[in-house]
This record gives sequence, C-alpha cells and structure tokens, in this order.
Amino acid sequence: MRQNVFDMFENDELHGSSNDKLFPFIDHENEKECLDWLEKDIYEKIESRRSRLEVLRRLDALYKGASYRFDSTRHSDRVLVEEGFKQPKVFTNFVNEMVEAKVAQRARFKPAIAVLPQSDEVQDEWNAELAKFTLTAKSQEMDFETVFAAGDKSNFLRGESYTYVRWNKELGEIHPSFAKLTEESIELKDDDGNVVPAVTTGDIEIKVLGPDRAFYELRKSSWNEVNTVSVIDWVHQDELKSLYPEIEDKIHPSSKDYFMDWTDQESRGMNRHCMVVEFYHKPTKFMPNGAYVKYIPGCILEINTEKYPYDHKKLPVIFDTDIDVDGEITGRPFTANIERLQRLHDMVTASMAKGYAIASSPKLVYPKGAIDPNQFTNGYAAIEYAGPVAPQLVTYNGIPNASLDFRAVLELVFYMI
Repeated sequence: MRQNVFDMFENDELHGSSNDKLFPFIDHENEKECLDWLEKDIYEKIESRRSRLEVLRRLDALYKGASYRFDSTRHSDRVLVEEGFKQPKVFTNFVNEMVEAKVAQRARFKPAIAVLPQSDEVQDEWNAELAKFTLTAKSQEMDFETVFAAGDKSNFLRGESYTYVRWNKELGEIHPSFAKLTEESIELKDDDGNVVPAVTTGDIEIKVLGPDRAFYELRKSSWNEVNTVSVIDWVHQDELKSLYPEIEDKIHPSSKDYFMDWTDQESRGMNRHCMVVEFYHKPTKFMPNGAYVKYIPGCILEINTEKYPYDHKKLPVIFDTDIDVDGEITGRPFTANIERLQRLHDMVTASMAKGYAIASSPKLVYPKGAIDPNQFTNGYAAIEYAGPVAPQLVTYNGIPNASLDFRAVLELVFYMI
C-alpha cells in the first residue's frame, strides 16, 4: 500500500479557484462579488488540505484500532475499500496508549491565573485578589482542563488544533434590564414587531476544532502572518430559515460539500444541512475596520465590514501544533512518526499468529494411499509421505525465537520516540 506522508504536501496543486484580488480590495457593497470571492476562498482552502485530511483519517483510525487502506484499483485514492476498512487482524494499539499517556502527562499542568495590582495600595491588592478568585471560578465553570485536554489530543493525533473562542449573545443569565421589564409586565419587541422571548447577558463559548473545521489563510509561513480564518459548521436548513426568515428562499442544503465523519472514518454529504462558514479578517493596514462575514454557499447571512467583532483586533482562533517545522505553518503529529512502526509490529504479530496456527498444530503423517485426503477439512493438518511410514502425530515450533526478540525490540523503540 502506498502511503502519503507529510513531506508530499508541500507542493500540493491548488484547483484553479484562487481569487485574483485580496479581500480588502474587492467591493464589499457588491454582494455577488463578495460572495463569489468567499466561495472561491473556502473551496480553495478545502481542496488544498484534502490530501492531508486523508492521511489524518488514517492516523485517527489507528488511534481507534481500525485498519485503513485505500482502493488501489480506482483512479482516485480517496475512495475506500469498504470491506477492507475494518478487517479482522492482530492489532496492538500503541498509538492509543501513547496519545492517552501524553494527554495525561500534559494534564498535570493546571491553568494558572495571576492578576497583578496596579500599585502597592491595599485596595488594589484586594481588587487583584478578588479578580483572581473570579477568573479562577470562571475557568472551573468553563472546565478549562477538559478544553486543554481536547486541544492536546487533537495536536497529538492531527498535528494541530484550533481553539475557537467566540462571543455568544444567547449564553449567560437573563439580562437585569429585561428581567425588570418582565416584572413590570412590559413586552420588548424587535424591529418587526415580534415579542422578544428573552435577552441574556451573553458569554464566551470555547470549541476545540480540528483541521477539518478551521482553515487559515493560504500561502503563509507562520500564524503571525495570517490575516483571515474560516470556521465551518453544519446547521440544518430549517434552523437557518428560522434564524434568517427574510432570506429563507435563498437558503438551500450544501449538497456538493462533504463532511468528514471521524467516527465512521468516511466523508459524506450532510443531508438537509448547510455548510455555514464564519469568515474573519482581522484589522490590518489595508482593512482598518476588519471584517466578519457569515455565509453559506449561495447566500450571505451576515456581513460587517464597519466594525470588527472583537476589541483585541485578533483572530478568535488560538492555533497550536504538536511538531513545528521551520518555514512551515502546518503542524505534524507525532503519530505520523510511529505509524509504520505500529504497522510493522502488527505485521510481525500477525505472521507469528499465522505461523502458530499452521506449524504448531498437530499434523497427521501417513504413507501415501493409506488415507483418503478428502476426509480432512484442514489442509494444514495432514502430511502425506511416500513409503512405509506409519501414521503419527508430530508438532513443530511455529514461532521462532527471533520473531519474539524482534517484536520486543520494536516495542522498546515505541517508547523511545
């Protein structure tokens, strides 16, 4: 089986969908031009990463203890052999063991929060201490340890992780002003005259995304140079039509787009779902106000080029990697270094099991013509000799000591990487 490795991805050809202009230099008032640019941008990002995603699927399958191979009879190596994906074979899952061990090791480092007072005044010191208690309680409420563990696991399995930190106005408690209006039996209505059911204070939400859900700007060699990022989510069309009733006739399922299901290890279309893309362009010299666009293929849902959603003027994605390479932004997982060792260990173990089944089982040795060989259902259980040899049961050593020693050396190498 020919396997792609990360060194093959540096010269991946893009598929002719590259935009001629950068986003700051197009007409943002022209919805058609803006949507056309965004669609080309996201499809180019997806296509440029598709071959690497296939390799990550294979590594992810190793973590789950499944065998993975491509269909060599097809023109495209993206097609899987259905009966060959999960084959019964001897498998010792070192990948799972080592990933879990590394995640547990990283979990020993707890998030430390420190707030420094602005001066040596007692009041400032008390305020700093109270702020520290508040932030610590908030980190426990948001379960930062689980977020960090999810990010570490994504790094070890896929080489990189994207921690998406966004403000969600629907989270949090009921806004005090709205609660006061409710107590006074006053109804709050929107611009269309509809009664607003509730108004919350809002809060941040954190999602750890893999390389199949977050896409940074292409042709950049470091994260500091990245100006744009696109985050993908899949939302049912009925939900979108309820959120955007004024453009419900433009909302249609994304039938030609695919969704990578890491559980079943296959890419498939999302029936009656739309691929929702949130595009962020941080404030730069050529686009001082930044931009935020939420769209689906064929329709823009929200667009704001007047004010960037976040005052810190940074992308709302924290990028992290497992193994960095100078001059490359792409992260590489350590699982890629042990994949072939894992498969070699499985091959040796499987050959030992086969040798044990063939050679170590008792054999009936008999002279030719003494017994009808058609009476045996197992061809390995009978050995026919020509000459006066009496029938006898013999056994052989089916597992040589060299195989045991070789497998022990491989297991030692695993823990040295």
